[in-house]
Amino acid sequence: MNTKSSFRLEIELKPPVCNDVDQAACEELKAQTCEFKLSWVKENTCFADLFYPASLKNAYKQWQRAYRNYYNHQSRGKAVASGSGLPVNLRDKLMETENKLLFEFHRWLRNPKLDEIRSHILAATQPENEVEQHYVDVFLTCKSVELKQLPWERWDICQESPVRGDKTIRIAHTPINHSTPLSLRRHGSVRILVICGYDINQTFTPDENVCQLLKRMRKFKLLKSEPEEEPQQFKTRIINELSDPQGWDMLLFMGHSKENSVTSGEFEIAPNTSIYINKIRPQLMEATKRGLRFALFNSCTGIDIAESLIDMGLHQVIVMREKIDNQVAQEFLVAFLESMAEGKDVHVSLQTACQILKNRETDYPSAYLIPSLFRHPSADAELFVIERSWWKRVWQDWHPSTKEASALATLLFLSFLVFTQDLLLDTRLLAQACYRDKTNQIPANRLPPVRLIAIDQMSINQADAEINGFEIMPMDREYLAKLVTRLSNWNAKVIGIDYYLRTQEPKEEKLADSIQQAVQEQNSWFVFSVHQQHQWQVTKRIASPKWSLQGDTSFIPWYVEQPDDEICHTSCPFAYLLALSHRLNQHSNLVTVPQPNLNSPSNFQQQINQTLKNNREHEQGQAKMIPSVNLTNIPRPFHSIIDFSIPPDQVYQWIPAQTFLDLPFSDEELNRSITQQIVMIASGGYLDAEDNFSTPLAIGYWRQQQLSEQRQENFPDVFTGGEAHAYMIHHFLSQHQVILVPDFLIILLAAVLGKAVTLVLLGNRLPHRYQVTGALVGVTVAYGFLGLQTYIWFSVLIPWLLPSVMFWFYVLSVFWRYV
Repeated sequence: MNTKSSFRLEIELKPPVCNDVDQAACEELKAQTCEFKLSWVKENTCFADLFYPASLKNAYKQWQRAYRNYYNHQSRGKAVASGSGLPVNLRDKLMETENKLLFEFHRWLRNPKLDEIRSHILAATQPENEVEQHYVDVFLTCKSVELKQLPWERWDICQESPVRGDKTIRIAHTPINHSTPLSLRRHGSVRILVICGYDINQTFTPDENVCQLLKRMRKFKLLKSEPEEEPQQFKTRIINELSDPQGWDMLLFMGHSKENSVTSGEFEIAPNTSIYINKIRPQLMEATKRGLRFALFNSCTGIDIAESLIDMGLHQVIVMREKIDNQVAQEFLVAFLESMAEGKDVHVSLQTACQILKNRETDYPSAYLIPSLFRHPSADAELFVIERSWWKRVWQDWHPSTKEASALATLLFLSFLVFTQDLLLDTRLLAQACYRDKTNQIPANRLPPVRLIAIDQMSINQADAEINGFEIMPMDREYLAKLVTRLSNWNAKVIGIDYYLRTQEPKEEKLADSIQQAVQEQNSWFVFSVHQQHQWQVTKRIASPKWSLQGDTSFIPWYVEQPDDEICHTSCPFAYLLALSHRLNQHSNLVTVPQPNLNSPSNFQQQINQTLKNNREHEQGQAKMIPSVNLTNIPRPFHSIIDFSIPPDQVYQWIPAQTFLDLPFSDEELNRSITQQIVMIASGGYLDAEDNFSTPLAIGYWRQQQLSEQRQENFPDVFTGGEAHAYMIHHFLSQHQVILVPDFLIILLAAVLGKAVTLVLLGNRLPHRYQVTGALVGVTVAYGFLGLQTYIWFSVLIPWLLPSVMFWFYVLSVFWRYV
């Protein structure tokens, strides 16, 4: 908030014209008439003469008497009389006289004769449609002690006007006489000089809270009388410190003080020893030239002190207009320093401290009426503020509140729950599939890379009738042999069997014979499923590592299982190994590719690895044969997910095993395509299958949208592991990798953006709440659509729901403040 407008308001008791009346009547009239003079830019002025009621004068005297009676005439630092320990009638009396004083004060200032003055001040306040709020400062000069003692800070000019806007009017005292402000900004850390006065019981010493606050406000030096130190020595030390060449930014005095128009005020440092302001004027003038801008006299009756210091060139001085109780002074000082430590200026800090005292009026009645700020009216006399370091400013503005931290922690906790992750991913992929379909961004039709021979329930039922002793747990070896023989006859090049063949079973020799015959006659590549963690391997009777490959079929739904490196030095995922075998077969002209040989003396996987290594080293200019990109450079929080937004018919051709066995060899389409595809024998979702999963929502959508009713009947109600591996194969061959950005990263980013929007909205005071709401809703929706399109353009999934909830929590927290 910036100060944009200021006014000078001078108030003077006018002497009457006493021609035909006696002196007593003249003196009475003198106290009844008051002149108000308002001046502002371009020498504009406004005058008003107002009757000064005796009732207000009497109300102040009654309040002053009740105030001093309540605090038992205890000045700062003497024996404290607890408020709760005093008779109740004294507190009630003080509250009664306070209410009467404020009533008379406000009734006097609501006089219609002041309407013009109020209207000029209000015209400078912020209109309703202005975005930035600013302060309007009123520099008040009272030309009599009687007027100076009134609680002018309680004059709520806005409340007394029929027109109210979003504004803040601040009233500060200004002495009649003031020289040019001498204080200049010091360079370096803020330096504070703290002077502790003398008390009958003990020397004033700031408590632990005050010391901690002073430390937060940078450097401070504490001056207090040492044991057995002579008063004159202590006085000399104070004078010398005021003249310190390094200079001071702020002066804080705690102790006794009193008004004295002759000496410009005085403050006590030892028994019967006071420092008169006019006696140390040279040192104070020197201190102001070296940077002293602000002084706080947390002591009694200091109006004369304030006016003399402003006249010496200080920018601001805070004093107490009445005697103040020790405990009240302590409470005020802590509240004031806390506000200053937060980076607020002295005027705002004074208002904050007075409001805290007002909130505790039961304990400290009328105490909030005592402090006053005296300001130099020059534009060069900027309000003193403890400028925070950049990191403290950032932390103060950006650190989350308790509610914000709780909301952030809750959403982060939810984002790490597996159930939440699965639900959000499934829902998002459904939305992505719908968006891809409705915007017609489906890849062009081409031959799917995988032919999925699915052993479904229908195939099992027919096989059970045809094969003697048919078993499904584990899958019947003779039935698998029939499928392999059929594929060999169709000249299938790459065959994957998604069944664990880890145990010796009846009719195993039939399967072994069919596999070896396919390898020997057709050079077919076989990839068998194994489980690396459980160390499940293919039995040696069925296949040998010298002429076949084994891939790990374990995976986390629905993430693409990646190899440790590009050439699989250790183990390979099943889908990756099938894709690699297919790529090597399709591009065998680029390099001498080893072929499976029943008489091979060495491990077939090692032969392939060596071939790929040689190809990578010597044929850098050739097309890349490895079907994936190297994911080792992707940060660990990121994962590649299965992209179910691509329709299944772009990924694999589903054919029930029994239907495949019944197809005639004259089927030209199958004859042409099967040699170009990876053929995978896998579960088709029969009841006892071990790899049945709940159907992802996106897959369910595609099945309803793109498959005919007749073909839907051929699909199970589940999603099989074979279909998941088919998607992985597709992604490896097309190098299509959708990177999942973790929710927690975007939630943290949303929290930062939400906090930024909160700071902007709070700074602008929500001038157009509904327009802002509509704009932010539009931004949230646009972010959702941008995320959907980014998924298609860049294969990156950016979370939407939880980050949006985080962002709107911040936004709504601002709106709730103005409901």
